[in-house]
Amino acid sequence: MIFVGATNNYLGYLTLGSGIDSLPLTKLSSGVNTIDLQTLSSSGLIVEPSHNPIGPELLPLTPEEQTAIAQSDDFFASIIKNPDVDGNGTLDFLEGKFFNLQILYYITGGNFAGNLIPTVTTPAYITGYKFAFGAKDTDRPDAVYFTGPTGSGLSSSLSEQPNVYTDSTTYFSPYVTNPVIPPAGQYTVSYKTSTLAFSISDQSSAPSNVVMAVPTVTLNGDGTIQKISWVYKLGSGASATLDPQAVISDIELQIEGSGTPCSNYPQQGRIYNSGSLSATTTEHVLTCQNLSWLNVIRIGMAYNDVYGNHNVVTYSR
Repeated sequence: MIFVGATNNYLGYLTLGSGIDSLPLTKLSSGVNTIDLQTLSSSGLIVEPSHNPIGPELLPLTPEEQTAIAQSDDFFASIIKNPDVDGNGTLDFLEGKFFNLQILYYITGGNFAGNLIPTVTTPAYITGYKFAFGAKDTDRPDAVYFTGPTGSGLSSSLSEQPNVYTDSTTYFSPYVTNPVIPPAGQYTVSYKTSTLAFSISDQSSAPSNVVMAVPTVTLNGDGTIQKISWVYKLGSGASATLDPQAVISDIELQIEGSGTPCSNYPQQGRIYNSGSLSATTTEHVLTCQNLSWLNVIRIGMAYNDVYGNHNVVTYSR
């Protein structure tokens, strides 16, 4: 939530404290259609309510869910904190534009080591990252350039093949493995004739605070995979599970291995894709029942969170 003056000047953004700079309405209690923030107080651009809606009556988030949201809303908040990303003096949404930056983390989740439930690596072992820059605008270019602070691994780095939609385009930075987590600072995207700026906060807590989907495999009597179920937990290894609706938008189960695949997939070595599954789905019965567990190399749990960030968590067999 941002605040705008009578002349459309930017006044500030709402924070709920503990690193949460958004309203996590996916966990809004049933029947609630009004949130009374009561008196708002501002310090510079930071606006705080006298009544914090996070609590059992309005937004019943567990401490673990609050931690996960504080981690995942950082990149969304970078737009909220600077709604004039192109710096032309007019708030972007008033011009029918929207620019956003999202993170893609690649995570080695653990190893099954001969079992049907993996031993999970904690804190989460992040092996690298990409940025996804989204532009809702007219006359979008074929490519953009990403630059980050010193040590980010990005310096006028040409974007990869974009995803082009009717009214928007998503551009991806190169995959960065050194460092595996983007350092705090200002990141820019060279877009058409503009330099768009995003201020990214410290991500050093990501290995502990990122969400991991942890799978359990169930076999048929002949050793083929019947189904895979999963729970969501923090990368810290905390025992509490997370309500997926608090942080997850959708998820896809991916299986790599040898033998006859369930279908024809463009990814080399892929023998199964579940397709996109809803946030409330925590169990998937395979559509084909002939994939031998012994032929599996790794299982991937690739999900989008409610802020558009994408995490790919893999578990080796």
